[in-house]
Amino acid sequence: MHILPKDLANMYVMFVGMRPLNRWKLPPVEDITFQINDDLDCLGSYCHDGDKHIITISRAKSSHLATIQKTLCHEIIHMCRGEHPYKYLLHDAYFLRRSTAIALEFGFDPLEL
Repeated sequence: MHILPKDLANMYVMFVGMRPLNRWKLPPVEDITFQINDDLDCLGSYCHDGDKHIITISRAKSSHLATIQKTLCHEIIHMCRGEHPYKYLLHDAYFLRRSTAIALEFGFDPLEL
């Protein structure tokens, strides 16, 4: 699937405008850099560096829209903890609660987030 950074930005706006994400303290789309790469090892990543939020999605690993949406939601959960050094890397109970909330709302499998 051909995807551009602006497509990720548009999806982000859609998701954060809906429950449960609209209840979370998330940065505005303007404060996030969306990137596309061809990484064969990772679906996506989130990085927080100072005031910069960077969400990257792999084109090589995302051939379906649903995969891109789930990966973006996964990285948004990491971004919820972006201001806490190293905690944004965790897949702990906090992450599980948020991924379950997203999965229940959007009909995703929680284990795929």
